[in-house]
Amino acid sequence: MAAQRGQGSSMTPGFQPLSDEQMRRTWALVDLLTSHKRRANHPPPTAELIRRKFDALALPALNRLSILVDCTITELHGQLSPSQVCGMARAVRSFPEDTAAEVAYAHACGKVVSDATIEAARVQTSHALRMGFEHLALARQSGVPLCPIASDRHFHAMATLINDRKNNKGAALDILGVDGADIPEDGGFVSSNGLLLGAACCIALMGRLDRHGDICCGSCYRRVVKVDELSICRRCGDQLLCRECLAGSAPHATECKRVRAEVRSTAESLVPRLRESARQVAVVRINGSGLIVPVHITTLSSPLIPSSLAEALSLSRAEMNLPTVVVYWRLFVAFLSNLEGDAQGVGKWLQVERAGVGVGLRAAARGIRNAKSGTRARGARAGRVRGAARCAPRGQGWCSRTVAMAQAPEDHATTPRWRVLPKLVLSRRGRLVSRFGQDNGKSTTWTPSKPRRAA
Repeated sequence: MAAQRGQGSSMTPGFQPLSDEQMRRTWALVDLLTSHKRRANHPPPTAELIRRKFDALALPALNRLSILVDCTITELHGQLSPSQVCGMARAVRSFPEDTAAEVAYAHACGKVVSDATIEAARVQTSHALRMGFEHLALARQSGVPLCPIASDRHFHAMATLINDRKNNKGAALDILGVDGADIPEDGGFVSSNGLLLGAACCIALMGRLDRHGDICCGSCYRRVVKVDELSICRRCGDQLLCRECLAGSAPHATECKRVRAEVRSTAESLVPRLRESARQVAVVRINGSGLIVPVHITTLSSPLIPSSLAEALSLSRAEMNLPTVVVYWRLFVAFLSNLEGDAQGVGKWLQVERAGVGVGLRAAARGIRNAKSGTRARGARAGRVRGAARCAPRGQGWCSRTVAMAQAPEDHATTPRWRVLPKLVLSRRGRLVSRFGQDNGKSTTWTPSKPRRAA
């Protein structure tokens, strides 16, 4: 039984069993990829060391490396989102060198991203959201729909108008580039189609557009009954179109090309200032306890995600303040990852990765969990993961009899194993029971004495 738990994945279809040495090497690499908190007497790992650990793994171990990373994050924090799972699998499978470089850089710095970087992104995104709420209230008061236009044009025109409303009206309308637009006394820009607002703000408000006629199509300007009738343009991510216009939106094609050219130009200007590995892989901070995960940059849906890419971009404050980076973030990271060709788009990665990775990770994770339990329970680091006697899962719905489960949380990085005070709770099928075997919220606990602690 112990041998089966050590190999674990031999019971999983399509996976070859791993030796104890391969499992030990795999878990050592998983620890480096998921935690940047190191002991004081250990130097941070280098990119060469992490790369050698990648090379030391056999093909079966490499195939399940992403599964073990997902299981580790799930047990220590919670499940990753589907996009993060796909991005993590793509990073460790397709870009091991870039993954090693970015993880080593995070270990060397001692942090993934600074709080100032996240705060700067939050201020910029909250400004767009606040502008959207103000325009939505004004549109409902006036009885006109929101009319989505290019976000960069609207932001630039609003900034010009705010600087000097009396003298910059003509310049703001020229920047807006909308025929028949006017500036009412209440604020904003209005045309015969409705109240003009950047598409990025409209997309942020899609959960609040629950009234009939709150918004219109950005191409044919037809009012929609429900916001579900509109779709985001996958080429630029900066327009809301109805189904008819999405099939053949000739009026939006010109503006779409302009947005893509501007985002491509911004990405090209930033490439020389970034690390080569940062163009493919980013390290995401999961929590404040040092839990991290490497992902492909195209799965970063927002600059608000605490990632090493946001920190690298923050070194050039001028570029981070441009709406091109914050507003067109999804398209920007797509161009940053691949400047060649014209196939970049918003959400393209999701269709490719989910087909071969997403389902397989979740399905195979059930068999891999036993491998993790058995291997770590026999090693010196058996108590790192919180929970019960992990090599003996009986009592968790598989066996009806009562078993003892350890309930003492432990942080192996700060607390030596022999100093932990274990606490055993009688449990049956995952529920606490009394000493007589009856269901009771007040369970029987037993704390061993120091002489018995080793036993």
